[in-house]
Amino acid sequence: MWETNRGCYLAGTTGGNPDSRNQAVGQLPLDTQTWTILAIPGTLTRHPHLFDALEQYHRNQHDGFTGEDFNDDLDGVWFEGTAQTAVDYASVGNSLQMDQLRSTLQAAQQIPPPYGDGMGIPAASHDGVSSGFGFDLFRRPHVGATSWNLFAQKGFNPFYQTRQPFSVQLISIDSNRNVHLQTLGEPGDTVVLQKSTNLIQWTGAATNNSAFGENAFTNQPVSIDKAAFYRAMIP
Repeated sequence: MWETNRGCYLAGTTGGNPDSRNQAVGQLPLDTQTWTILAIPGTLTRHPHLFDALEQYHRNQHDGFTGEDFNDDLDGVWFEGTAQTAVDYASVGNSLQMDQLRSTLQAAQQIPPPYGDGMGIPAASHDGVSSGFGFDLFRRPHVGATSWNLFAQKGFNPFYQTRQPFSVQLISIDSNRNVHLQTLGEPGDTVVLQKSTNLIQWTGAATNNSAFGENAFTNQPVSIDKAAFYRAMIP
């Protein structure tokens, strides 16, 4: 349910009255924003400032993590919702915000036992993070948070089974000056990596295809005293 004054979606109504909007403090859920962005086409066209609501009402810092809270009391980081928000940002190609939240989730994977195992992630950054709806979230391994982390790291929208907009990322340049790049896109697409020294003439450097939408490339620059530029294309 859209609330114009706050610029976000409310949880719904209260008291069985369809005209009684739930404006209760602490009962503004994150997922009414994140799921709507991913599930309903045109949401950001109708409400282009919806991401501002995510930052204003849910972004917080707790326990060494920066991420999203379940509700608007900002008493802890909810990792499942943080992953949902990362997918939201991936869906619009905002790599800066997406990567920041991915880093938070990767750090959450490293919470030491018994709360973490290096693979899954817990529900929240500490025990007792409130939801506002009568249940709490705990620093315990959680299948929902772990599943959404997978979607976040892949930039995958589970509602439409699509990936983030096609992108090229520089991973590293090793000691032998080999350039390691990665492309992210739709599963099954063939990707052609091209290289240029002048941004005018381009030559094919490699072609790859991945069933998962991730293609890794390694290429050596022309020489130590020349720049090399790369682009990737889907033929």
